[in-house]
Formats: sequence, C-alpha cells, structure tokens
Amino acid sequence: MDCWRWAADRSEILRGARLQIETVHAVTLCDACGKTYDTVPQGRTCPYCGSGDTHLLQGNACSIREIEAR
Repeated sequence: MDCWRWAADRSEILRGARLQIETVHAVTLCDACGKTYDTVPQGRTCPYCGSGDTHLLQGNACSIREIEAR
C-alpha cells in the first residue's frame, strides 16, 4: 500500500506504525443452480450453468480489527 507508507512517513502519530493486510478469497453464489465458485477466474457468469444471476458471498469487505497506539 503505497498510500499507507506515504502517509506514515509524513505523520508523527503514524511513525513506526505498520499496516497488515489479510485478504479474503472471493466466492460467488449462483442463485440459479445454488453452487458456489471462485469469483476471480470466472467473474459473474456461473461456470456450472452459465447463469448471470449470481452474487458475491465473500471477498468484498474491509474491516479494521485493531488499532494500537503507543
């Protein structure tokens, strides 16, 4: 994250801070056939039945678990 490093280098409060990123595997559910599949290689079209009636189950969230200041 270049923007994080840029901000941390210019801020007294962020000096010495580090950013840890944990990615979550993207999974899509097909509403037509009920199967799940890897989102990245397939996109919105279900590889099992060809339907575009799908939605993302996981992989589009961002949460901050912890902020520690010293």
